[in-house]
Amino acid sequence: MSSAEPAEPAEPTQPAAAREPFARALVRRLRATSSRARGLGALWALFALLVVCKIHGSSLGFLEDHAPDALGVHPAPSYVLGPVAHALGADRGGFGRGVFQMAPRGDRIDEWGVFTPWALAQLSHEPPFPVVNTNIGGGQNMLLEFANPVWHPTALARPSTWGYFFLGAERGLAWAWWFQPFACFTVLFLLFEELLRGDRKLAAFGAFWFCGSAYVVCWSVWPAYSVFFPTLLCLAAHRLVVDERRWVMAVSAVALGLGIPGFLMCLYPPWQVPLVWLYLGLLGWLLWRDGALRRRPTALGLRLGALALALALAAGLVALYVKDTLPAVRAMMGTVYPGSRFHAGGDYGLAWLLRGYFNGWTSYVSSDGFHNACEAASFIHLYPSALLVVALSQKRRRTFGGLGWLLMGYVAFAVVYSAVGFPRFLATVTLMGRSHPPRVDIAVGLVSVLLCLWLLRRAEPAPGADGAAPARAARGPWPALERLAPALVGVASALLAAGVGAAVRAHTGSYPTVALGIGVAAAVGAMGYALAAGWRTVFMALLAAAVLVTGATFNPLAVGAGTLLESELVEKARELGAERRPGAERPLWLCYDPPEAYGVCGQLLAVAGVRTLSGVHQYPHLELWRTLDPERAHDAAYNRYAHVELVPATDRATLEFQAPAAQYWGAPGELPPNVFRLAVAPENAALAALGAGYAVAVGPLQEDPAFADLRRVYASETGGFSIYALGAEGP
Repeated sequence: MSSAEPAEPAEPTQPAAAREPFARALVRRLRATSSRARGLGALWALFALLVVCKIHGSSLGFLEDHAPDALGVHPAPSYVLGPVAHALGADRGGFGRGVFQMAPRGDRIDEWGVFTPWALAQLSHEPPFPVVNTNIGGGQNMLLEFANPVWHPTALARPSTWGYFFLGAERGLAWAWWFQPFACFTVLFLLFEELLRGDRKLAAFGAFWFCGSAYVVCWSVWPAYSVFFPTLLCLAAHRLVVDERRWVMAVSAVALGLGIPGFLMCLYPPWQVPLVWLYLGLLGWLLWRDGALRRRPTALGLRLGALALALALAAGLVALYVKDTLPAVRAMMGTVYPGSRFHAGGDYGLAWLLRGYFNGWTSYVSSDGFHNACEAASFIHLYPSALLVVALSQKRRRTFGGLGWLLMGYVAFAVVYSAVGFPRFLATVTLMGRSHPPRVDIAVGLVSVLLCLWLLRRAEPAPGADGAAPARAARGPWPALERLAPALVGVASALLAAGVGAAVRAHTGSYPTVALGIGVAAAVGAMGYALAAGWRTVFMALLAAAVLVTGATFNPLAVGAGTLLESELVEKARELGAERRPGAERPLWLCYDPPEAYGVCGQLLAVAGVRTLSGVHQYPHLELWRTLDPERAHDAAYNRYAHVELVPATDRATLEFQAPAAQYWGAPGELPPNVFRLAVAPENAALAALGAGYAVAVGPLQEDPAFADLRRVYASETGGFSIYALGAEGP
């Protein structure tokens, strides 16, 4: 090659990092991230895996036991551990099915019979995800229930529903189920870490303790969602005030703007009210601790601007929500049940206050005396042990700090409300009258967890940390009491648990047995001793075991929702609903279940995407009912949240409204206050005027004389139900 020719460019040398294998580079980057980021990343990777695999904890499989005739032919429920249980022969008995999480919970009818069918009914509506679902009664506003996917601007603040929009019914259900505990764990971990000055192990344990407790698990993890929002708001408000980083201010503003309407849309005051008081106290303490209330923050204009944008976003979403739900909210507030419910507290004895000690029994064996396993569910409350630690140890009192006394004050406030009660005026002005003692447990449980974490964190405090006085050797007239404090706390905690056991036995008349009572007392005593001694590893091990025993296998680990979505009734109703003549009004379906079916058949029809009179109405559809009751003579029967049941009548003129009792668990044979029963013939003229086109008779009701002269258009292959066409020719 001549010297005149340009030299061929040399191949550029790549840096060593560019030649590094992808897997090794990924590992190196992961190691470079903080343990907190890696832990939370792994947590949400597990969330994604569960969603992709359609795994959830819904008890939809209980439909197979509760309403097999209404389902007709249907796929058997599928469970994650089902193949393992089958191979071991453990799927035949109730105990084995429970251990392998194959036992759907009948007590959770609010979940499998109400909220989950409502959410799935949104996907089958035309168009999907409406604000008002016209397939439910006279048309139901679906924004009122936080778990319903609704195509509306407020969906930005309803993260548990996002999966339905993009992933379909079954993965959407998995998203909705797991988002609640995963999101709650994440924000509680971050808040506890802040409160505990960076103690990540204690923070992670505390978040696990709360999210894994029986109270959360046995209520279909809904309490986790209600706690997620105020925790997020507390974190966001604190960071917006004290953090110097602009991106943190921006993220905090967005979290505030979405979290405020998100919390309001949970729309369950019995949980919301006590949580508001707790988190106002926590936020105030954090701001005081960090000096935000005593000095002017830097970049004040930027912070105020971010706050203004957050409040504008929140106000806009709240305004849209109120605009589109106000008529339904007014109907709900005007109901006999639950709108008029007011509770000033009190009548909450020892058996109820500390019933969580026996959740390992009440969740799985018997909940007699507590109505059901959900109402029996609580937390392993150790605030009595924490109080004893502070009372007996001078050193622990010196280092207890402002947060400790704030938490103790909240416990006193909540226990007085629950056990003694408030004067009506105080219950009204504090809004506690909109709660009631079993629901205040959500906040008391959180405080009990945080109190224990705080005591463990402060067992060996740094001098002057968090405004506390430096630790000093025990002085005063009782140095021996200081040394004996852990043993005394352990013994007193055990005696208290034994007393709770006696109170529970007096309340239930059947349990706990002597052996169970002694075992629980010993366990609570050991926890109290470890707490007082500051043995955090022992304490965490004991509590983790107790949490797992009381709640780990309560909900099933199910896959998909084929039992409901692919059931014979749903598929046939969907098929008949699509056959209507062009331009014809969609027919109204009447579903006649056997008594005490709680309107489940109507819920199945709503999931199929057809108009149904029965089912569950979150608030009274007054326009519908007053068409049948123009003189409002039966307002007390239907003016409520109601499972609407239809009873066949032979006389076409019969229209009998059966009002329920005034309270739950009344006299035998009385309907509970959330059930409304209507006795009416399928061919009643008033129903015909509403567009009644099909009637479904389930089980033995197929033999009722009311259906003898009707034209049957479909009979279930199992013989479980029949569908009849109404009118001279049928739709």
